[in-house]
Amino acid sequence: MDETADARALEGFRIPGRALVSFSGGRTSAYMLWRILHAHGGALPPDFVVAFANTGREREETLRFVHECGARWKRRRRRGRGVIIARRCVRP
Repeated sequence: MDETADARALEGFRIPGRALVSFSGGRTSAYMLWRILHAHGGALPPDFVVAFANTGREREETLRFVHECGARWKRRRRRGRGVIIARRCVRP
């Protein structure tokens, strides 16, 4: 793919303004976020929130992958944090 075609392909992943991106912890979701990251010049904008919903039934490898992705993206942010993990909370 030439540079022009690659730039056009990334344009679909460029999100203007604030965004909340849901991350499932799977490969396809991680690939989508990787594309978003590259569409924004290699760093997630500070007004982007990436969220993972931990239902309490995730596999250990999925949770490790989510934490690894969050740590990598945090280092590649202009400001802010990595992945926000929402945990299941049961109230009586």
